[in-house]
Amino acid sequence: MKNITHLTLAILVCAAPARCAESAKTSRASGAKSAISLIKMPDSGNPSVKAGEGKAARTVEFHEGSGGWSFMIGGGGCSAGPASQADADFYAEFNRPDEMGVFSVPGGKSVFVSAISGGTNATDTVLYAFNPDKCAAVAANIHRSGNETELSSATFTSNWKLPQMAAEREFLTKLMYEYGYADAAGAEANPSDPRYCWYLWQRDNGSAGKLKLRWFKGAPNYTVESQVKDGTIVYTAWFKSGVTAYDSVKKEFQPLYYPKDVYCWPTVLVRHGDYLIIGTNGEGIAFINLKTQTLSRDKKHGSAVVRSMKAGVGTVSVNDGEFTVTLPE
Repeated sequence: MKNITHLTLAILVCAAPARCAESAKTSRASGAKSAISLIKMPDSGNPSVKAGEGKAARTVEFHEGSGGWSFMIGGGGCSAGPASQADADFYAEFNRPDEMGVFSVPGGKSVFVSAISGGTNATDTVLYAFNPDKCAAVAANIHRSGNETELSSATFTSNWKLPQMAAEREFLTKLMYEYGYADAAGAEANPSDPRYCWYLWQRDNGSAGKLKLRWFKGAPNYTVESQVKDGTIVYTAWFKSGVTAYDSVKKEFQPLYYPKDVYCWPTVLVRHGDYLIIGTNGEGIAFINLKTQTLSRDKKHGSAVVRSMKAGVGTVSVNDGEFTVTLPE
């Protein structure tokens, strides 16, 4: 694969929503992964798989060299991988592949590999496809925020749209949804999917006013910053995310709040009267009236970093008395 460069597409909107929603449903229901004959991945070394059946079947190795990962046909022959430093970064970003297998294309077999890496509340998944007959490979990198407010972005090798790799491209496009790719069309088509919970919260709500809230099945699983319990409801502030209410009986959660900036995540929660009081890492204090489901903010200290709060009669003492905020009427 020569002269490969990065091409980044942040796929967040669609010019034809109805058709995009239909495409998302089709891709999600494609079952493309079930068409891959997966092998058990070794714990070390360069994994390999046979691209076909019989004695004539070629062995394809996913090889880690000085330039990063590349595909090689056993016993020499062709290899396909990065050519430039940018390509090497694209291929070498992950420690080890997670899955490898073979899938059918017109006239033969191609080899599939996935590799996943995770950081703080974010995940990158690279999907590779190599055609040994054409000695060429394409790859797509799915970058996902753990809370899905920004949905997903996809990075592709520059030969992604070449006609010779059409079969591999179409197959990986279907797989992207099965490996967690999330776009606006998918959110519209699947509004009950928990992966879209924060995206939908941000779409439906502003920084203040009446909230439109939704319940989702299951429980969030981020890093806890602060937590308070009220009967069967557990309110949680999440690192680099928002605030949720979890019903331990129904086994459902409700996104309640998300900061304007993800780096101003909620740090402290206090339950007082009708209010859930939210301290943040740089956006001051927010109040949610749980009875009326309205969001309001303390504008006077709108950039404050809140480390502690103590509610009193009509007021909240912040950071051990650094300043005091009056509760909304």
